[in-house]
Amino acid sequence: MTTTNSAAAPDRDRLPITVLQSRGSAVAHWIGSAIFVAGGIGMCFSGKPLIQAWGVLAILLFGLGMIVFSIRIVRPGSLIVDSRGITQTSLLRTRLSPWHEVKNFRVWRVSFGRNTLVAFDDLRPADVRPTLRAINRSFGAEATLAPGWTMEAEPLATLLNAARDCWIDSAQCEQPGM
Repeated sequence: MTTTNSAAAPDRDRLPITVLQSRGSAVAHWIGSAIFVAGGIGMCFSGKPLIQAWGVLAILLFGLGMIVFSIRIVRPGSLIVDSRGITQTSLLRTRLSPWHEVKNFRVWRVSFGRNTLVAFDDLRPADVRPTLRAINRSFGAEATLAPGWTMEAEPLATLLNAARDCWIDSAQCEQPGM
């Protein structure tokens, strides 16, 4: 298994290629959640029932966030690129997207945030997750990879396009340097 930050075309002798989610991002989100939990605790001591209720809600919501981000710190998600396709693992979910179901990996800058994601065209039948696909399409992408990888979006999109081209047309992988 190779862990990489390189956007070079895949090398069949060094498979699979694994890209991990950033632990730094998970730590930052954990700290933010902890601040809101502390604020919720402070609200619980306000003596006003409505503010106390909001405090309990903040503790529950952001406390759950702390649990999720703690898991992501200890066990970050992974993106495994191999001849079968892309396997995304995050928390308790693993999803394989075979190469024949995905294409056109590109950088997608979310206009309402700072996130830069890798978007792609999803070639699965239209009845698979239709509501989510319709929402994504309205923002300009059929599907995206989860955010927060240790590899920047542009080189990751380049790597995924090269890998798809390589394994969709396996003769292309046989060329020297691939």
